[in-house]
Amino acid sequence: MIRFAIVVLSCLMLLLTACESGGIGGDGSDASERSSELSGTLRIALFATRSGAPLPYRAGTHPLDQTMIQERMKAFMEAHPGVEIEVYDIPSGTGNMDDVLNNPEFTPDIVELTAYQAATMYADRLMDLGDWIGQENLWSGPYGDLISRATPSGDALLLPIRVDPMVVWYDPAKFAELGLAEPEEGWTIIDYAEAAKRLMEAGYDVYFPVGVDYVESVIRSWGGRYMPPDGSAVIGWLDSEETIEAYVRYLQLIPEGYSPSDSSDLEALGIGRAGSLWQLVESRYAEYGVGPLPKAPDGERLNAASLSGFAVMRDSEQQVLAWEFLKWLIGETDEEALTFAAMNTLDALSQSFSTSENASVVALREQTRREIAVARPASFHPYPAMPGYVHPMLRFPFRTWEAYITYRDRETARRELANLAKEWEEWMAKARNIEPIRP
Repeated sequence: MIRFAIVVLSCLMLLLTACESGGIGGDGSDASERSSELSGTLRIALFATRSGAPLPYRAGTHPLDQTMIQERMKAFMEAHPGVEIEVYDIPSGTGNMDDVLNNPEFTPDIVELTAYQAATMYADRLMDLGDWIGQENLWSGPYGDLISRATPSGDALLLPIRVDPMVVWYDPAKFAELGLAEPEEGWTIIDYAEAAKRLMEAGYDVYFPVGVDYVESVIRSWGGRYMPPDGSAVIGWLDSEETIEAYVRYLQLIPEGYSPSDSSDLEALGIGRAGSLWQLVESRYAEYGVGPLPKAPDGERLNAASLSGFAVMRDSEQQVLAWEFLKWLIGETDEEALTFAAMNTLDALSQSFSTSENASVVALREQTRREIAVARPASFHPYPAMPGYVHPMLRFPFRTWEAYITYRDRETARRELANLAKEWEEWMAKARNIEPIRP
């Protein structure tokens, strides 16, 4: 059997050979170079999901990091012998980006940034790709919409390449045993709560997320909001009446007597980030299902995802080369771009997500792509970081599950969300200014 990952990459390779039209220059004029004649050195600052190299290196030669995106950069150089791509690894954590952008020995043409960084910290140093996209009529559907949501100022500053959305996992055998309908498009958080209650009554473990980061999708679907679009504040948003009401409504859906399991085993039903579901590569979870994130019954279908993307530096001398590479990498249609973002997100976290033939992992890849189509940047992801990363000098505001569940009471929610808003606003301010960790 041909592995799913190879099929996807083969399909994507078709689009890579098709980019023979020149890019659009920053002044709106046609670029004179054709893609087959591209040459020069392209420098890319890329978030390192594994052990980052301390010095720049030729794309595809990292001894420990042979991820899909590295192989794609290597393939681009093979397709264009006059092109060299140098990569500089960005480690997890805050403060590192300033070091990268101000490094006189490595001036990047393309840099990977979070949506927060692109919108609030480095916007004046990035190219607006909107004219380029419009003149070549690219991404007029869901991927184009995602670009707009990634930089809400209206400028196309960021092309998302790494989007880790929330998804639902479930055990189809247990659903069938209880006569429960499996999760499907259009189901609601109330449907989720009712299914969880039935499973609990039958003695099966389920999982309800309660932390602010993990329930943001539902809170926003119900009209709450943690920050304004420009990311300038938390106070007045996380503790707004709309957010308080949404939080209370959600927590009141959690069945009485529920408590999260201490086991590392996957529950019969749960919600979490797609990239965290490493257990699905195990044979015992090969037949698990992965379904759509539920929405509020009277709310919008959306998914608050950790998101980063590629931006082109305004002072780059390789703007045309950068543009041709990005089209080649991402794909020139919405479906190609969404597929690339999903595969790159999962592959960067574990290459087993790309190679596994488990039905559960195939479902995870497909559902990740679907969720990316409705994704919005999660509020509290100001810098690139691996799942579980904690800056030693910048601890996240933390509450226990027992503390969060008390927010079922409206007055408790009002008081505690006001406290959390202050803590998160202070945390976000520090995340912008704290010094990087240097070896």
